[in-house]
Amino acid sequence: MEKSGACSHIEYDRKPRVRQSGNKRFNDIANSIPHITNRVLSKELKNLEAN
Repeated sequence: MEKSGACSHIEYDRKPRVRQSGNKRFNDIANSIPHITNRVLSKELKNLEAN
């Protein structure tokens, strides 16, 4: 696994339920994904927004 500044892949214990009900607030997303830090989630969301 490569060690770079931005994560390109996150492994989850279960599939996150982020897309099911439209727009969600940051804390709603963070609470729906176990064991994710706010920093990692923020980077992933910025990466998704850029792509």
